[in-house]
Amino acid sequence: MRSEYLRKTIHMLVLLPALLMRWLDPVWALLFGWIAIFINFFLMERFAGGIFRDLGKKRDWGLVLYTLGIFILVLWLYDEIYIAVGAFAIQALGDGAATMAGLTFKSPRLPWNPKKSEAGAVGFFLASLLSVFLMKFVDPSISMAAWIGPVVVAGALCALLESAPLAVNDNLTVPLAAGAILKLFAVGEWGALIAVGGWAPLGWAVLASAAAMAAAHGLGWLTTSGAILGLGIGVVANTAGGPALFLLLAVFLALASADTIYRYDEKMRMGRAQLAGGRRSARHVIANGAVVAYFALWHGRTGDPVALVAAIAAVAAAFGDTLSTELGMVWGRRPFHIITLEARRPGESGVISMAGALAGAAGLP
Repeated sequence: MRSEYLRKTIHMLVLLPALLMRWLDPVWALLFGWIAIFINFFLMERFAGGIFRDLGKKRDWGLVLYTLGIFILVLWLYDEIYIAVGAFAIQALGDGAATMAGLTFKSPRLPWNPKKSEAGAVGFFLASLLSVFLMKFVDPSISMAAWIGPVVVAGALCALLESAPLAVNDNLTVPLAAGAILKLFAVGEWGALIAVGGWAPLGWAVLASAAAMAAAHGLGWLTTSGAILGLGIGVVANTAGGPALFLLLAVFLALASADTIYRYDEKMRMGRAQLAGGRRSARHVIANGAVVAYFALWHGRTGDPVALVAAIAAVAAAFGDTLSTELGMVWGRRPFHIITLEARRPGESGVISMAGALAGAAGLP
């Protein structure tokens, strides 16, 4: 436990050099990022010692992804470095506090992830709020009062993301998600959403999304958690992106669910079938709908048609991925790993087949 406290303390203290961005050009942050990636990738395995969670590991990929996430933030938000620092702070302070609170205080496990605790989630959220002070320190010209709300939203959503049982390392997902959320508040106006809604003002959007999610839950396409989260994404898509985007999401859900239950017994025998009878949970809804909702909001705030195209492309990419996975498992004859080219069992991570690839490509248009 002591080594875990030490590791998370270092995790949080790495934030201190970011304060230099008040005086330094962001190019220095890029340079420091490259140096940190090099150190974590090539040197930490030799000198980190007991800081690693597992001494048997050759390399702690969490350290590498942590610094990679920071580098991407600076590269992406180069001209708005205070947002990059805020997102970095949400990750550094929030993640560190989550672990320390979880180890220090006894509390119930989270229902969606028994490996995480309520104390950890609360600790993440509370610590993440400190990021607004660091944003103000780095760029004194911004209004701290104007950024309290966005930081609260980003902290709450990232606390949920950090606690979710996702396959992607949270050292990468959390800072990028925090940066995306904070950036969204830096563009456009919320009042612009009213004009974009068209025939789907908020009330009608809620009714339409609720009806769609009730039907999806009743048909066995979504779990309860998936339907609840899908309700929110549907409302955002309908209000900010317009009814066409909402209908596109509904069609995607229907077709993707049909692909999932297609030859379901055969997939079960392979051990690769979607659990819960093919129902998609909140985790799957986040994976397929979060990017769509984000770009819909961007379009709603700015009126930028490129953002709407990005939302539509996100739906197409999700559908193509579902087709390639679900149909490739039963149609593919010679599945192989996409990197090593070794023959593998269908449905494994990184494994593709010609049939699955063609099915996925067919779903993109």
